[in-house]
Amino acid sequence: MRIWINNFNTIGIISVPYSEIKSVKINLSRHTNIYSPSNITQIPKLIIDICKKESDKKICLVEIGGYSSKICQNPPSNIIGTVEDTNQGHWNFRKIESNLKYPVLSIAQTDLKKIENKFVGYSIGFSIEKFLRKYFDRDLLALKNILILGYGEIGRGTAKKLKTMLSNIIVYDLDPINTMLARLDGYNITDRESAIGQADIIVGASGQQSIQESDIAYFKNNVLLISASSKQSEFPIKKLRKYLIKEDKFISSYKHGNSEFHIAYQGYPINFIDDSAFGEIFDVIMTSLLLSSNNITLNNLKPGLYDLDKKIQQDVIRKYFELYTVDNHDRIICLEKMRNNRHDAASAIVLSKDKENKLVVLLLKHSKIGKWIPIGGHVERFESPESAVARELEEEINISPALWFDKEYKVWIDYPIIFNELHEKIPAFQDQPPHIHRDFIFITKIDYTSENNFPFNLRGSIKWWRLEDFSKIDSRETTCETLSLMRKLNQYKNYLLS
Repeated sequence: MRIWINNFNTIGIISVPYSEIKSVKINLSRHTNIYSPSNITQIPKLIIDICKKESDKKICLVEIGGYSSKICQNPPSNIIGTVEDTNQGHWNFRKIESNLKYPVLSIAQTDLKKIENKFVGYSIGFSIEKFLRKYFDRDLLALKNILILGYGEIGRGTAKKLKTMLSNIIVYDLDPINTMLARLDGYNITDRESAIGQADIIVGASGQQSIQESDIAYFKNNVLLISASSKQSEFPIKKLRKYLIKEDKFISSYKHGNSEFHIAYQGYPINFIDDSAFGEIFDVIMTSLLLSSNNITLNNLKPGLYDLDKKIQQDVIRKYFELYTVDNHDRIICLEKMRNNRHDAASAIVLSKDKENKLVVLLLKHSKIGKWIPIGGHVERFESPESAVARELEEEINISPALWFDKEYKVWIDYPIIFNELHEKIPAFQDQPPHIHRDFIFITKIDYTSENNFPFNLRGSIKWWRLEDFSKIDSRETTCETLSLMRKLNQYKNYLLS
């Protein structure tokens, strides 16, 4: 608050009676005027009185509750705008938006402030605690590192419940905005592999497969995998059977190398067993309010209710990651020794039908190896393979596909889903030593004529190939991995043409 006072000509603070803290109030009174109404009904009139007293100044109100909405029809003429922080205040201003005489800039319903129902997932938390007591020698959730994979409604509710049990919650989500919301809720975040490597318990709450077979190399010994999703979607149960050493209805044990891991309830939702289903955060919110106030004082906004611009929100988040430590550095260094020879990549097999209704594949001639391969690139830190493949297609060919192939159900869907995973040996090149690519493969399709949108500089290095011609292609023109993928595509040819 002192930073705020030092950066703005603050004429005073109105204390909200039911939430004021005496020590804070005394401290702030040394720097600015503090107004203390006996109850909240006095706040609107107090605002008017202060504005009239300071009639020679243009005033921007910073609200937590929308109290000034009650004076909006006949406000003091020196009010130039209001910044609102709460949903309640946002709704109050929304009701009278047509009568507003000045702009109201709200952060209440932006991605930075979006808080959803926290009670979803309580039954999952209950079942996890009960399960741990029964199958792990009456152990508790207290002090355990628990990774929540997926921060949707169920993930949020589960995280909140487990936190009340003194667990150390780590959250990973494919969507970086959801990841930031988790941080705003007080949870730990880091990149996906570091999160997996720290976890004593992994809770899948993504609604799709959240763990890959290759992730088990990063598991801590005796990690417990628990599903908070429908069916058996979170873990690759069939692929993991080769590691199975013991199985019953409620707990299955697996061995990989010298370590063991366990899956609860055969990967089905854990709550089905029981027949159920401030610190750093304050800096982010205060920064948003400061930027909103600055926006109102510097820009000639028309009367109305506005959300804080999305780009400004993203800038706040980027600055947050720049200034704060958000991961377990020692653990990351340990994991780095394991993965320093491996890079994650995401590639797209782009399909279409040519003028003769033949299935064709779009390949790019790689500038380093001189061979025709699928379009793709590296997965950046804090990025998922799904996000990476969409970004690479936008960057490389200026296309954002709308359809992706789901090989399990043999249908086209509207979001990326992994088709295959390849481990490729990449030879040394210039200052890059030899390394391994863990390449996540996706299948998408675009209109054949979309090539008109391809960047001009790609001419000669991008080409449509008929799938049926790949049996005749010179192996020196492409990689063995690409040839293998084309053979695999033939298994789904009829579905891919649909």
